[in-house]
Amino acid sequence: MSHIIKIFPSNIEFSGREDESILDAALSAGIHLEHSCKAGDCGICESDLLAGEVVDSKGNIFGQGDKILTCCCKPKTALELNAHFFPELAGQTKKIVPCKVNSAVLVSGDVMTLKLRTPPTAKIGFLPG
Repeated sequence: MSHIIKIFPSNIEFSGREDESILDAALSAGIHLEHSCKAGDCGICESDLLAGEVVDSKGNIFGQGDKILTCCCKPKTALELNAHFFPELAGQTKKIVPCKVNSAVLVSGDVMTLKLRTPPTAKIGFLPG
């Protein structure tokens, strides 16, 4: 069964099935929600559940006011989420490109500048930030 999932504050919506994660449903619809590991380990996809119910991979049910991981939770009802949406990523595709480290410079105690060399034919989209 499919449910409507609304994302705030961007006020977009998409359909999500009960057998797929919220994140997978969003990505299938071309909506790029913030994520990284897609396994529940990093916590980057954490969102506020404003309305509705979800179930996680362990069978726990979460409702209004709970924080959820969109990569691990599946919709049980129509949902409203407060989540980070990145429309600028719509044209980007994930690629694995071989590269070599040209240089590594320690800028401060916890910041390093890496310069990577990629094949001349590699087309890599760049987004600042």
